[in-house]
Amino acid sequence: MLFVCISVLSMMSSCGKDDEPGPIVDPASLVAGTYVGYGKLEMVGLSGLPLEEYQGMKIRITRSSNEFVILTPYTADDNPFFSSGSGDVFQITQTAGGDFLLTSTSTPNCRVTISKSFSLSYYYPYVSVGGESGYALNFTGQRQ
Repeated sequence: MLFVCISVLSMMSSCGKDDEPGPIVDPASLVAGTYVGYGKLEMVGLSGLPLEEYQGMKIRITRSSNEFVILTPYTADDNPFFSSGSGDVFQITQTAGGDFLLTSTSTPNCRVTISKSFSLSYYYPYVSVGGESGYALNFTGQRQ
């Protein structure tokens, strides 16, 4: 009888919700860091032949709170890519597959995804060149 009770108790404890991973409490700390890779400037809606290419470009993500980060692009020599030098604030959500989506109300068409292996894909369609708008920055990189 004692053996049956122990067997039942061990089965119940192994089937509990404790075994399932819960939601990440602080995803901002998890994705924060410097991502290094390749950027290209192209006309919005025309992917393919880039107008300019940026090897060794960086995107820095800094934690603002548990669910918000500041994303700032830099050139390979650590100068801010945009003249303002300030980054955009993004909210983080995690997909069922474990990847992260970053969204911003101030830049609604900007797309940022970070895979669970910390590869970053960034599309920013608000770049102006010589005062002319209609350009986009595409970046792909890996966290260092």
